[in-house]
Amino acid sequence: MRSYSPPKQTMKIILLPVKTTSEKLAKIVQTATDHFHQKEPLQFFVQDQAAWEFLDKLLWSHPPESFLPHPSKWIQTHYQLDSTISTVFNLSSSPLFHDTIKTVYELEDHSSPEKLKASQDRYHAYREKDLQIIVSPSSNGRHVS
Repeated sequence: MRSYSPPKQTMKIILLPVKTTSEKLAKIVQTATDHFHQKEPLQFFVQDQAAWEFLDKLLWSHPPESFLPHPSKWIQTHYQLDSTISTVFNLSSSPLFHDTIKTVYELEDHSSPEKLKASQDRYHAYREKDLQIIVSPSSNGRHVS
């Protein structure tokens, strides 16, 4: 008798193109707001304490007419992955690969040559793993290559 093994979950990557710092902050806040309103948990993954503090202040002060309560059931910020949350906004410099992650948001950062190179490196790492990559509609079909 054959044993049943469930199909492996395939992670998908959503590229969010940005050209300026203000666009980056807007994408972060908009993505958090969307998940909060849809009651879909989202974890922001950051590299270090300084990035965590910056993001924490951003989410408590934006959008200006309100704020995004966190940590909450819907919005988390960590510099360690929480395996109970399957959707992650990667704000670190490395690609994310983890069995429990189903969706990763990545900034496709065109704000400087160094950030574009880092975006390209993460893109190629995801491509090598043959992961589904979705380019945000606001990019007009462009993506890093």
